[in-house]
Amino acid sequence: MENWGLVDGLQIKSKKLVGMCINCLYGKATRRPFDERLTHETEVLKRVHIDLWGPATTPSMGGARYMMLFSDGASSVRVPAFLKDKRKETSLKEFHKYRVMAENQTGKRMRIIRVDGGGEFDNNLLEAYCADWGITIERITPYSSSANGMAERGNRTVIEGVRTFLEESGLPRSFWAEAAATFTYVDNFVPMARFPDRVPTEYWSNKRQDISHLWPFGC
Repeated sequence: MENWGLVDGLQIKSKKLVGMCINCLYGKATRRPFDERLTHETEVLKRVHIDLWGPATTPSMGGARYMMLFSDGASSVRVPAFLKDKRKETSLKEFHKYRVMAENQTGKRMRIIRVDGGGEFDNNLLEAYCADWGITIERITPYSSSANGMAERGNRTVIEGVRTFLEESGLPRSFWAEAAATFTYVDNFVPMARFPDRVPTEYWSNKRQDISHLWPFGC
């Protein structure tokens, strides 16, 4: 990223190779193989992949036990929301907050959401909301989470990041939501293999990004 000048505010003081990252290995210890081939979008918010993770064994500092992850199919920008329960009313409230934020930030209109068949997504409340806003709901085959591969892979990536952040910082598990929010925020500045010349947040906002404000988690 520094050599290619993808973002402002990045200064690497030492380029010495430190070898294997033990904390990263700890975070990825439960990674499972994933081989689904995805067809990526090119237009921001044309398709948003949504998945729910949880319940967490330890409640967050704010009492959350679930994480709803929104993944934009074009930019790969991920945004988490943290829920105390997975009732359809709670899920719809978080989806509404995400839609308003995303459309305001990008100037685009959300067109399709891709979800699984869980009760938090398969209900009349969500259907009525999407009908009002002209959003198409794509539901994957029941018991086939790999069909929503982008969201599933996103959840695994975030949880691995959470484990790594907590291990590195020494903070208790109750900080998992803060770790997830920080990880996704930072990860959205990391270039993707399919568009290595731009970071996801630049693709999302069409604005060059500055990361000079970033600090290690737990500081």
